[in-house]
Amino acid sequence: MVKIKKKYLTGYHVLAEFIIGLHKKDRALLELIQQFFGVGKIYNNGAQGIEYRVHSIKDIELIINHFDKFPLITKKTCKLSIIQDRCWFN
Repeated sequence: MVKIKKKYLTGYHVLAEFIIGLHKKDRALLELIQQFFGVGKIYNNGAQGIEYRVHSIKDIELIINHFDKFPLITKKTCKLSIIQDRCWFN
């Protein structure tokens, strides 16, 4: 995520974030994911949405390493490998 912040020398603040967004009825699933990884927080997102978010680079690396060991078997696999190629998580 990139935020415009005039107080920074470049005028921007770049944040790394891992997010899983679901309908609020699926909160229990996000809580299980949070318990499994032991990192991140769950936030409301609008009236019907909920998100599991991880901000720390170290914690995001933990999640990426998990998916390296246990790859997704969906079209999301492509998105994950694009993220890994553009970051230093290799």
